[in-house]
Amino acid sequence: MHPDMFRRGPLAIATVWVLACGGPPADQPSAVILFSPETICRGDAHRTTVMLDGTMSSRHLSLIPLPPEDTAYPDGASVAPISYAWTLEGDEHVVVGGSLTSSTLSITAAGDRPLHVTLTTTNLAGGSATSLRTLPITVPTTWPRHCTSDAACPGGSCLVIDGALADAGGSGVCVGSVHCTSDTACDPCFVCDPTQMACVPRPAS
Repeated sequence: MHPDMFRRGPLAIATVWVLACGGPPADQPSAVILFSPETICRGDAHRTTVMLDGTMSSRHLSLIPLPPEDTAYPDGASVAPISYAWTLEGDEHVVVGGSLTSSTLSITAAGDRPLHVTLTTTNLAGGSATSLRTLPITVPTTWPRHCTSDAACPGGSCLVIDGALADAGGSGVCVGSVHCTSDTACDPCFVCDPTQMACVPRPAS
């Protein structure tokens, strides 16, 4: 190093160091994946629509979730601050809304095995980030024909009736305990029974 560098102070030394290292790295984005719902029922057979949401990603890397990005960039141009690239592997699936390059997309899946979802985001500075998340499978729930306690009716309750069922091995029947008006209010392996206005196990396909 030239002796004059010491006489010019630490700023000159720091400048030389940055130039020697090729400058600071590109600004890095974050890649955040959200699922809704967060699981599907085994054997779903494309009956449930799952939203894959990447809008909580940010063009700046952050240790905490940031609000969704505004599409107005500082130079006044209306351009997307980050681009999205989705990759889906594992379970058989169909994209029913959005695309593999949009911030959100909707899919259905067979429910035979977990679906592995990868999201890569790239910002205008050229920095990129990749996240991997797996959409899991929930084992279907079944209810016995008759019951003696709520424990026999997972996701529901045992409605005790008269002794007429005693000879059938039980003293009650399972009924839904979650009020609903549509399937969206029920867990992945349940559907809304309009006669009960409650969630009950989804019948086998």
